[in-house]
Amino acid sequence: MELSEALAKGLDRYNTGRPCKNGHVADRYTKTRTCVLCCYDAMKRWRTQNPEQHRTNGREWKRRNPARHYNEKAKARMRAYYRKRAGLPEAPYPPPEKCECCGSKLLGGKLTHLDHDHATGAFRGWLCNRCNRGLGYFGDTIEGLEKALAYLRRTTSSSCPGRGSWGRESLAGSAASSSGFCRLPRRARRAGRRLRLRRALQRAGCSTSSYRAS
Repeated sequence: MELSEALAKGLDRYNTGRPCKNGHVADRYTKTRTCVLCCYDAMKRWRTQNPEQHRTNGREWKRRNPARHYNEKAKARMRAYYRKRAGLPEAPYPPPEKCECCGSKLLGGKLTHLDHDHATGAFRGWLCNRCNRGLGYFGDTIEGLEKALAYLRRTTSSSCPGRGSWGRESLAGSAASSSGFCRLPRRARRAGRRLRLRRALQRAGCSTSSYRAS
């Protein structure tokens, strides 16, 4: 398409199919007749050479356009754009209030993840950051989660519901507290108190060389 045709149709860009002076075969702006890629390169060079001015211009634009900066529609539009660019499927419904895996409240933004099947690319649901990372750590497979579940069943002490075995007979055989969790032996509790006191003294600038816990 030539410039005259683009002007007649009221287009902002046109493409002649011929390379520019820098060898780019890309669109050109109708107003300036310059190559789009050449303009991008020039802007990149200017930002590199003038970082402070670039940041100042950005802050000034945000001050003049508060409604266009980081509003909910803009953020949702950018998230949809980057999901599409990353090859993620389109979600058939918006994020719910709670994670569809653990039921915790979704915080929104980068902490809400669109989960999809990596084999088929199909949408599966909306997850919190913890559940999404957890599935990834276990290989995003049922076999990986079953192995983790078998490990917990094998190593979790029956006297300590909600907490795995510490791997020591003294801890595994200690009496459970009223809350249902294993209580550390007295020697371990004393060592923990000494460590906390020593750290508190170090933060306060006191010497701990002559300190000895009773």
